[in-house]
Amino acid sequence: VRGGAGNDALTAWYGTGGASLDGGEGADRIVLGTWGSYPGDRITVTAGDGNDQVTLRGTGHLVDLGAGDDVLETWSMQVGWVGTGTITTGLGADTVRLTLESVIQGMAAPVITDFTTGRGGDRLDLTQVLGQLSQQHGYDYSNPFTNGWLRLQQEGADTLLQVNRLGPSASSPNWQTMLVLRGVTAGAVDLGDVSAGVGGFVIDGQAGDGTGLAVSAAGDVNGDGFADLLLGARSATPAAGTNAGRSYVV
Repeated sequence: VRGGAGNDALTAWYGTGGASLDGGEGADRIVLGTWGSYPGDRITVTAGDGNDQVTLRGTGHLVDLGAGDDVLETWSMQVGWVGTGTITTGLGADTVRLTLESVIQGMAAPVITDFTTGRGGDRLDLTQVLGQLSQQHGYDYSNPFTNGWLRLQQEGADTLLQVNRLGPSASSPNWQTMLVLRGVTAGAVDLGDVSAGVGGFVIDGQAGDGTGLAVSAAGDVNGDGFADLLLGARSATPAAGTNAGRSYVV
């Protein structure tokens, strides 16, 4: 399927394994495997030029984001609907939004072939990861890279982003790989930038309100030229009632 020039919306789901989607020029929205309980597997995506948004579900995808400041989400519609594959970010300052679900479900970690480090380069958005660690494993929103929750591990020429869901109190940490940065030296990833909000940020919810378990792109809601996020807190207690839930645009 070729979208051609213009802002296209392309979707591939159950029964489309081996298909190819080409967004062409424009700010395209490409979604893989979103309906029912069926993932889309082994799909080739060429996003093309423009600021595109690509959402993955299923395994074995080959994704080329092309030129532009693109956003790649590794889950679809619901947090448990997760996607992996081999990703080329291409030119531009791209954002990759990660989730713990590939680790939880025992899937192969996604691989980024050309991640650009440093200011003005590509970014890893850990909002969903930190929300899951907090809600499911007791993470307290301290620096996850210095207290035993996350680490960057050098393996040959590659860097592995790993998580220890058991937390710092575990006598035997269980490090699992969430993401592979091919050809990247671990020391080139500036964790100070991440903790300062460059290449990632932390949103603190209230204890037990489920903040971060549901995250979705919201477009540019306030017209400031930057893409916003819609963040759900399904167990929050507003004036409407106990556990009625809240939504935030950030």
